[in-house]
Amino acid sequence: MLLAAKPYLDAKKNLLATRVRALKSNGVIPCLKVILVGEDPASVVYVEKKRTTAAALGLSAETLKLPSTLDPRELRKLVDHLNADPNVHGILIQRPLPKQFVEQEVLEWVSPEKDVDGLHPTNLGRLAQGNPTLISCTPKGTIELLEHYGYSLQGRLCAVVGRSPIVGRPLSQLLLYKNATLIQVHSQTPNPKDLTRLADFVFVAIGKP
Repeated sequence: MLLAAKPYLDAKKNLLATRVRALKSNGVIPCLKVILVGEDPASVVYVEKKRTTAAALGLSAETLKLPSTLDPRELRKLVDHLNADPNVHGILIQRPLPKQFVEQEVLEWVSPEKDVDGLHPTNLGRLAQGNPTLISCTPKGTIELLEHYGYSLQGRLCAVVGRSPIVGRPLSQLLLYKNATLIQVHSQTPNPKDLTRLADFVFVAIGKP
């Protein structure tokens, strides 16, 4: 069965736009800074979609475009500056980054309170402890899409294929919070097809069908 995402997205956008208007009425203009290092074609398109969506919701959204030859120390200075700016509420560093960067280190530069990707170790740790704050958007959106259509995950057998910290692991945590029974399938799992056939829901988080 195919679930149309547009009705869910429209409802979500309306909710967010209402929240943004409420913040603005109290003198707060939500501000998102997106950092793009280099000109990876897919990243350029993806970042522009993020910026235009944020702007349509009423946020102040800006893409900071930096050269692929950027010294990591310069990016660190920029992130530190944005972390310290009280008028900046969210920071997103688009990946992949050029080879001179260690991506995990860069993710840790962003303040956990401004980490809109939900990938800072503090935010991942809070999720694992059952006290989530900022959650990676794909896992969260997946759960919300199912709930939008009235699907209950309580007591259901769910298989998650993949265990990346971006989708697979946080999705597994969210499913457990919904009282689902979890099967975690990964590259070292024997007979993955046999396991996924047992599941009521199969979530594929490996970048391909």
